[in-house]
Amino acid sequence: MDETLKRYGRYMMTVVFVVSAAVFCIYFAIKYSQPNAFCLPAPYIYATFHHEAPNIYKYSRNGCLLDKRVLQGGPEYAISSHLIELRSLVFGQYKNESVLYVADAFSDDSYVNVYGSCDVNGKRAYVTTAASTVLNPGINHPYGIAFDTDLNLYVSSQHTDNVLRFHKDTFKPMHFPKNMMRSAVYNYNYYPGTFLQIGEPNVHDVSQQGIRDVVAVEGKMWIANEDVDSVYVVDMVTGRLEDIIAVDTPIGLHYNAELGLVFVSSKGPKGEGFVHSISVQTRAFVMEYQSKKMSHPTGMVTHKTTLYVANQKAGQIVSFNIRSGRFLKVIVDAMPAGIEKILISDVKV
Repeated sequence: MDETLKRYGRYMMTVVFVVSAAVFCIYFAIKYSQPNAFCLPAPYIYATFHHEAPNIYKYSRNGCLLDKRVLQGGPEYAISSHLIELRSLVFGQYKNESVLYVADAFSDDSYVNVYGSCDVNGKRAYVTTAASTVLNPGINHPYGIAFDTDLNLYVSSQHTDNVLRFHKDTFKPMHFPKNMMRSAVYNYNYYPGTFLQIGEPNVHDVSQQGIRDVVAVEGKMWIANEDVDSVYVVDMVTGRLEDIIAVDTPIGLHYNAELGLVFVSSKGPKGEGFVHSISVQTRAFVMEYQSKKMSHPTGMVTHKTTLYVANQKAGQIVSFNIRSGRFLKVIVDAMPAGIEKILISDVKV
């Protein structure tokens, strides 16, 4: 009897071991193959990177890598050695169609390209180029993309320290706003379509980051100027500077209209990274989001109660509770070098 029990015990231990090993193998197969059944459904997160990953990656909101090549095709580059350096990506309109605008920031051969709606496989085909260095030298290392209420296009460029604006669909440069900040010294040297110019046109200090992100907020353009630790608030009709909000090295901007908040990512004076939310109405700081895991935040996006932040230096997407400021978790880890901007997708594929 004792021997029978021993044999039965060994048998059950073997069964438990085999089942556990099978479950373990299945778990890791799922983790690294990431089938859709174990990934959150749409909306998904799009992410752009520096040239190490020259396309938009698509992730589920719980971190599954679903696609490494969302974009299909592109322009004929003016420079044969062109490296694709993606920055902002923003949904907009082109000839009454919903499209995706993407900034490619290869300095003297930069582009703002337009990609169409998703096909059945979630791919977006190249449609046209809205702006480029070839068409307008003021486009140089573009970072931010925004639109006014008439759907006109605004683009910030780091290496020309400006924001340019273009008419919708035709992409012809718009006239200078009547109250644009300008200097009589180089009054006639502004790039076509200039909305805001910091310093002298075509004179950029290579040690500086220049103008970073832009976002349209209730008829005002919020502009992150990393070099002067400030976010400018400029009237989009008149070009008048209405406010300067002091923020350490602001990089990314994100507007949540439902909450009435603008989120600003930045690096602190000691290299720590944090995000602030700012009230649109009062322009007062509402909440700070910070974690030891976050050192160089760039792009941000919100979905329901969650703030997602691209953590460039660590190659991560991290998350916070919007209302409490509590750090939630690392959503994606060990990403390609140089994650820059993120966006919540507008489709189910």
